[in-house]
Formats: sequence, C-alpha cells, structure tokens
Amino acid sequence: MNRHYYSHIGKFLKEHLKEVGEEAKKCLDHPALPARDLLSKAAYYIGLTHDLGKFTTYFQKHLKEKVDSDLSNHAFISAVLGAYIVRKRLCEFPDMPERRFIPLLCYLVIHRHHGNLKDPRDLLPRTRKCLQKWPEDIKKLDNKFYRPFSAMKIQLQDLCSNWDRIHPDLEELGIADEVKEFLENQPVVELFTELESIYFEIEETQRSNEVQAARLCLWGQLLFSALIDTDKFSAASVEKPGRAFIPKDIVEKYITFKYPKPRHEMDRLRNEFHSEVRKRIEEVLQESENLRVLSITAPTGMGKTFAAMDAALRIRAALEEKWKEKNIAPRIVYALPFINIIEQNYEDYHNVLDSQLGDEYRASPEKYLLRHHYLAEVTYAVDNEKKPVEEALLLTESWESEIVITTFVQVFQTIMGYRNRFLKKLHNLVGAVLILDEVQSLPVEYWRLTDKVFQNLCRELGLTVLQITATQPMIFQQRSTVQLYPNYRKLFECQNRTVLQVDLKEKSEDQWVDWILELYERHGSLMVVLNTIRASISIYDKVKKRLKNCGVESFGLQPPETDQWIVYLSTNIVPAQRRQRLAEVKNHLKRGGRAILISTQVVEAGVNIDFPAVLREIGPFDSIVQVAGRCNREGLKDTGFVYIGCLENGRAGHVYGSVHITAARNVLKEITSEFSGKLNERDYVKFVEEYFELINEKSSQELSEKLWNAYKLLIYDSLEQEALSEFELLEHMEQIPVCVPLLPEDEEWLIEVYVKEVLDEKIPFLERRLAAIKHKKRFHDLTIRPLLKRAKENLPIPLNKSGTIRWVPLRDRDAFYDLEFGFKWRSEDSSPRCL
Repeated sequence: MNRHYYSHIGKFLKEHLKEVGEEAKKCLDHPALPARDLLSKAAYYIGLTHDLGKFTTYFQKHLKEKVDSDLSNHAFISAVLGAYIVRKRLCEFPDMPERRFIPLLCYLVIHRHHGNLKDPRDLLPRTRKCLQKWPEDIKKLDNKFYRPFSAMKIQLQDLCSNWDRIHPDLEELGIADEVKEFLENQPVVELFTELESIYFEIEETQRSNEVQAARLCLWGQLLFSALIDTDKFSAASVEKPGRAFIPKDIVEKYITFKYPKPRHEMDRLRNEFHSEVRKRIEEVLQESENLRVLSITAPTGMGKTFAAMDAALRIRAALEEKWKEKNIAPRIVYALPFINIIEQNYEDYHNVLDSQLGDEYRASPEKYLLRHHYLAEVTYAVDNEKKPVEEALLLTESWESEIVITTFVQVFQTIMGYRNRFLKKLHNLVGAVLILDEVQSLPVEYWRLTDKVFQNLCRELGLTVLQITATQPMIFQQRSTVQLYPNYRKLFECQNRTVLQVDLKEKSEDQWVDWILELYERHGSLMVVLNTIRASISIYDKVKKRLKNCGVESFGLQPPETDQWIVYLSTNIVPAQRRQRLAEVKNHLKRGGRAILISTQVVEAGVNIDFPAVLREIGPFDSIVQVAGRCNREGLKDTGFVYIGCLENGRAGHVYGSVHITAARNVLKEITSEFSGKLNERDYVKFVEEYFELINEKSSQELSEKLWNAYKLLIYDSLEQEALSEFELLEHMEQIPVCVPLLPEDEEWLIEVYVKEVLDEKIPFLERRLAAIKHKKRFHDLTIRPLLKRAKENLPIPLNKSGTIRWVPLRDRDAFYDLEFGFKWRSEDSSPRCL
C-alpha cells in the first residue's frame, strides 16, 4: 500500500525531488560551460537524490510533530545514497577524465546542502583504519562519525521495512533499482573506501595538474550552488521570473539624447572616449569568441560607468546571438568596493533603462536591474505586482535579474566561497559579464589569488571580466588583458585639470591649521582629507576656533545660512548626516558659496563633488589620484590644486599598511626631485604604474599561495587546515552599533516601531527577521559603528537586552554625540573631549 511522503509541509517528496533535479540540471545546461553535459547530468542526479533520507518514518514524524533526533536527520544518508547512485550510473556520464571525481562531489554537495561546504576529508572516515566491516565497525568510529553512521544503520533498516510503500515513488523517479540494491547489500565500506581513494587522487592531481585541480574546486561550488538555489525555490514554491530583453545600443541612445551637444572640452573628450570604446568592443567581438579579461582605463570623470555598461550590453548581445538555440542571454554583474558608489551607479543605470525602455521597465524594474548589498531595500515587482518580502529576498539573493549592481564582498565571497548564502547565486555567473570597478581596492595580498581564480572562472565558466579603473593595477596578467581604449595614456596626457604639489616635511597639527587657512584664503574653498577620525576631529576643532569671528559658520543639523561654511565629514557622524552634508556642500559650491570640508577617506571614491583645491595627508598613491578627481572635476577652472603633506605623528602606515605608504613615499620623493614637487595631471599615469610595480614587488603573496593551495585541494572550510574560509574582504574589528535619532520623529520610530518589531524576542524569529529587512535602511541611516575599544569609555544606554546595540536618547545627546563632528569617544564629565 502506497502512502504519501512529504519533503515540506504540503509538498510531496517525489515532486520536490523531480523539481530540484530538473531545475538544477537547467542551471548548468549552459553553452558557456565546457563541461556542460557532465555537470548538468551530475546536477540532475544530485537534485534527484538530495532528500532521499526524508523517506524514513523518522523524518516524516519530525515534519508532522517537530520531533528532532539523529534519526530524523536526512542529509548524511541522502549523501550516501546519492553518491552510490551516481557511482552506479557513472557510465552514462560523458567520458571525461574528471568523470571519476563526480561521486565524491555528489557526496560532498548533498551532505552539506543545509550548511556550508567543508573539506571533504572532514566528511570521510578513515576506512582503512576503522571501517572495514559494516555495521560491526561503527563502534570504532570517533564521535564525529559514530552518531551519523549509527543513525544511518537504523534509517536503512527503516527504509527496508517500508520498501513496499516507498518503492512506487522511487520507481517513478527512476532510481528504485539502485536504492534497493544498496538496501539489500549495504556496501557502505566499499563506497567510503572508493570516496576516500577519489580524494587521494585529488591530492595527487593538485601536485601534477593545477588546472584540473582548480576545475574540480569550482565544480564542487557550482554543483552546490545549483542544488541549494533550486532547493530553496522549490521548498518555497516560488517561480523564477522569465528573462528580459535589453537592446545593445540603449546607452548610446541615452547619451545622445541627454547630451546632444558638448557643453565644454571635457564633454568632447568623453564623446570621443565612448565612441572609441564602442568601436573597439565591436572589433574585439569580431576577432575572438573567448573574451576573457577586458579593461577600460581612463582618468576620473571620463564616464567609465556608461562606457562599461555600453560595452557589457554589446558583449551580451553577441553572446545571446551565439547561444540563440538555448534562448540564453548572459547576465551582467557590476561589482564595486563601496556602497555609496553602488547607489550612484544604480541611479545612472536606472535612468538609462527607464528612459529607453519606458513602461516595460517600470512594470518589472528588478527583472532588468537589481541592487544587492546589505543596505539595499528588498523589493521585487513583476508586471506591476510587488512580491512578498520573503519572495523578493529569495529572488534578490539569487541574482534573478539581467543586470545586478553589487559589492565586492558579494562577488568575491561567492567565487572564493564556501558559505551557503553566498554560493547559491554562483551558477548565475556562468557565461556572465562581470564588471569590476576600482579593482585596486582589493587587499594586495589577494592579488595573485584573484588572478589565478579568475583565470579558472574565465576558462571553466565562460566568464567575461571587464575591469574599469583610473589607476591600472597589476592584478590580472597584462598579456591576457585586452584594452578597450588601447591608447589610454593619451587620455591622461590630454588632462590638465589639476597639479599635484608635494611637501613631505612633517608638520604639527597647528602648522596644518595655518596651511589650511592659507589655502582657503588663496583658493576660496578647500577640501581637506586626513587618515584618521582622531586627527580630522582635532584639526576641524582648531580650524573652526580660528575662524570663529570671520563669518564662517559650522554645519550642524542644518546647513548654515552664511556664505562661508566649515563642514565635517567622516564615519563618526551618522550616514543620514553624511549624505545631507555632501548634497548641501555640492549645491553651495555651485551657487558660488565658499566652504572648508574637513574629512577622512569617505570622500575619495564615488563622491561627485568639485573643489578648486584639495589638501590630503600622505596615503597610497592611487588614493591620492582618487582624491584628485574631486578637484576641478569638470575642468571649468584653469587649474585645480592638489596638495600632499605629512602630519607629525600621522598614522598612515597603521591605516594603510607600511608597504603602501613606503611605495607612495618613494614615488612622491621622485616627483619632488624630478618635477620640483609639482606634477601635472597628464603625468599621473606614469607614477601610478610605477607605484603598482613597487607594490607588486614588495608585497607578500604568501596568503594568496596558501589560499590557492586550499582551492586546489577543495578545502572549503576546516578547523585543522588552511582553508578558503580564511578569505575575508571585511576586516573584522570589534565595533558596536550606536543608533542616534536626530529628530523627535526618529526617536519615536526607533522605540515604537524598530524595538517592538525587530528586537522584541517574544515575536517569532522569522517575523523579526523580515521586519529587520524592512527597516534596515532607516536604522542604518541613524547608526554609527565606532570601535568598541574607543566607545566603551563613553557608552550610551542599551537598546536591546544583551547590550550589543546602543542608542543615544535626544535628552542625552550632549553627553554622547555632537551634531557637528559626531560621537564623543570620552565622557566630558570624566576627561577632556578626545580630539
């Protein structure tokens, strides 16, 4: 007698397994994959078998009664059965050298599909030592293996007892014979002996064939991605939206419509630049089908964002034509290092799509363009109907869109990844065009690893990489990189917007204040960039006092009403104030007003602001060039002046690392001796290239080599071995979130809405999680994250029970937060204000 088995409440298990098998196969049935037939077949069997352990009565009871035990766990027994079935069907797979590794990848992927990928050795008992007889040798296993193997023994007995009931479903799935054979013979020792032997072959392969070893690591990630993504969609009964068409020439049409005639010389240069990139990409597409790594190098302000979108859409159209029999178009993923740049570039791309596609785009905007970062609003609409938050989150995290704008963290923690939540979107990078903006922001110790991993991705995924930069870092091998504006030096030689003036003599804070006031008087307005919050607050305070009786007003909660402003900017003030100040200062300067902006590095990238002069403390040379892009940006003045100086007891080496600062100092010394300390913008490119050569030469690549070895050995995560999990882009310094309501309505929202909907532990976790997603943007806008070691000297009151989130009530603001410069690191009652 047949009975119904369920994978989830209300969903038949056999239907779930069919769905996941078919959809996982589709994920990897892609013409860009050289191993398309092998991987799509493997994905199908992995999907078809990943939940076979749910046929036990123990899991079915757990589903109804929520009874947890080792016997209701299904991943391990499913992995064993899945590996066995794939092993038995291996002759059906395409005859490739790597075919023999598929049973181990199948076991690994199914075993870990509710968690993160691990080192396969952590999942394999040493059969030669302790598992020679089944089931007698279970008692010889250590605790890590004893419990799952003991549970599997009972689960297999349960499946045997209920064979007549489960047989019809397995017959329908086409795997009944293999499951029956395994239940009758229980070849556990033979299977694990073979899996262990396969891993020994991988160890040998990484020594003898690096390309093949790297391929296997990526295959493990890809198969995992295809399984967990389709599993989540099937479990939630969510359908993926259909693909959308985007014409290849919409950027060209948009620019022609918006800027029909050049307004000034920079517009003329931009038009020439865009035209040349467009011409070159068409030539490259004619010359080669395998594009690999492309590069657009141009000075700040040349319109690289639009040039990259234009090039990517033309590549997409060419590949869409090439793959028309599968009706597949590559996705475009645009990755940037900083969230503030994402929002700006998202607006640019949104404007292009909105103006050129009209109502079709407005009805389903996220199908065309999606932003994915931890502060982005989670919303997804199709045909003017907004999806529920849970569905929108699933679609967003899987990158179900034609163009995705996201962070380096999302991209690099995916391609170097082991975590479930990152890897589920990896399969959508197959055949994709990946735009990397400001790739030099990657920590230099990862450069060699990045080059090697991207060679593997381009070779095995058909990925096309397009890097756009003003500084040409030496991350990707130059011989394999195609420049889309080959004579990029000519663009720099045409630039005469700024002059760099270098003074390497250390100056005290008081001398810096004198220098700032002198430059302010000379140029009318000035932006000052310092390396630390401590120095920026101290100098801001001193400059403000010196200007007290000169008609210069400070920016607090609202902009001053005078013509002359002094404005402070850093991560020490809440994001809402930072955004407001940048917008107000930009408009103030356009109206002819004067301002001194004293800031940290938050203004260096993605901030569209234009000062006649900039003073920057010594830093990495590429950062100096970045900040020069905020000076005379449009070239409307004869010359903009960028001054570089050294602060006495400055902490540049601590902030950026000694390698970067030593290289920058050497370059600046050369500028001082060769150009008497004054360098025209047209000569920047020569010294940027020299700077990166020094960085490449002096930086240790030991970490890259260790992680590359882990990659080749499939050591995704391990407590005992150096693993890919050690790759991190975010520096983990202990910070504490402090929420600072600026207005009474902010405080009311925080207490009456955020605390009650997100922090109240009486509310179910899922409800609180969805509320946190809904409110995260507003909460972030009012929150700073000072280092705990600094903040603990003046901590405000807790917002939650554990005290991991703090807040500043309006009544206590004077004690903890200054509306001009932000968080007060020390209590004014106990010690002087920390400046």
